[in-house]
Amino acid sequence: YCCAVDRALHNPSTPLSLVSAAMVGGNSGTPHIEYTIRYGNTTLTRRYSEFAALREALVRLHPACIVPPVPEKHTLVEMAEVRARGREDWMLVERRKRQLSTFLRRLARHPILATEHVLHRFLEPDVLWTTIISEEPLASLPRLSGSQRISLVPHGQGLLAPPLPAIAGTPQPKHPDPRFRGAEEEAERFHKALRDSVEAPHRRVSRKLGDMAQTNAELGAIYNGFSLSEGAGAGLALERVGQAVDASFISGQSLTTALESGVGEVLGEYGRFWASVTESLGWRRSRHVRVEMLAAALERKRAVLTELEGGNLGVERTSRPYGITRTPSSPESSTSASLSPSPSPAAVTAGSSTPPPSSRTKKPPVPTLRPPPHSHPRRKGTGIFGRLAGVFQGMLDVDPETTRRDHVGKTRNEIILLERELEDASDQLDRANAAVLQELDRYHRLRARDLRQWMLAYSKIHATWCHKNLKMWEEAREEVERVESFP
Repeated sequence: YCCAVDRALHNPSTPLSLVSAAMVGGNSGTPHIEYTIRYGNTTLTRRYSEFAALREALVRLHPACIVPPVPEKHTLVEMAEVRARGREDWMLVERRKRQLSTFLRRLARHPILATEHVLHRFLEPDVLWTTIISEEPLASLPRLSGSQRISLVPHGQGLLAPPLPAIAGTPQPKHPDPRFRGAEEEAERFHKALRDSVEAPHRRVSRKLGDMAQTNAELGAIYNGFSLSEGAGAGLALERVGQAVDASFISGQSLTTALESGVGEVLGEYGRFWASVTESLGWRRSRHVRVEMLAAALERKRAVLTELEGGNLGVERTSRPYGITRTPSSPESSTSASLSPSPSPAAVTAGSSTPPPSSRTKKPPVPTLRPPPHSHPRRKGTGIFGRLAGVFQGMLDVDPETTRRDHVGKTRNEIILLERELEDASDQLDRANAAVLQELDRYHRLRARDLRQWMLAYSKIHATWCHKNLKMWEEAREEVERVESFP
């Protein structure tokens, strides 16, 4: 364990939960709600914005992980209604408190996120969130290179990989992996089925149960009023019926609250879980798109190299029959060598001890009337024409063979760099695939367990509601049966 908080999180006998919520800062500063966290003998308070910032930091630190969602923020309409009423909507606060408590418990049970020291610092008392984001690894996270590899350590020790730089739009790979394509389609189907076939009908049922509870409250008052105007037998029976109706009102409210906390919140949480799953799959998809982009760039460079090498071979085949050979010399030297006349006798004499035959009988030759093209100094032009002539002459002096050879070398170096980058990106993609598949498997097992639990909770809540109502209505029936019938 890296610290005392890490040891406490891995201790099954140390529950982690939010125990209370309180409004603070009413007189000095902006009023806000602080939630009290307790685990073992440690107690601390955090704001909702700090919970949201913690989740965002975990997503950036572990993009392959499916980070549990936090409850949504209050909408402007909800805040306006709360301020118009002049009081805080504590039902909304209690619901958010339960959801944030579920968020922390899911983090504590996660095999990778539970070992993240940022979470441990978040759970340390008297540590400000501004202090946490100024420390490592959050302080250097924006400066991390996007090509850093995923560090997936066995036994869930950590998964650190910064997301790749954002690519314009939402690119899709040309050759998607069928495993993850199927995972994306399955997640979308589950989200739509949960939203349209389960969550929407559940909300309608909860709303109708709440309306029925209010109707029972009014009906119970009417029965209780009738009991005062009747005789002993009928009045007592009407009073029992009124009490049974009142009990239906109370149990109906309890049923609505229990369904909201035990079923509705779970359905809403898995609706937000869908966004977490798509975040993880989208991050992996960006790695896949990166590999395909590098492979396409490598193929283009190889095609350019093939074309350049083919041009070199064509030039050699064309030059060979004429006895022309290319040497890696400068343009000036090659031009001078091809245009200069035969060497003078004086130059030959200087290079050899035996003078040429003509030098024994003849005088030294008179300098030729047509000197070599480069023997006299080039007249410098003036004005714009002179500058254009210089530029044109420079263009003519460029050796195309040297240029082509430099281009071939540069292209080969680019291909080597692209091959290394593609190998590194492919290795990152393999690691990302393994990490995301592991997360998807864990998420599916967690989802199956949670769905089983909330279905059992739904059945138990209804069974409890029915038993309470049955007991009260049986007592009312016994009292009604004692009333003497009219002749």
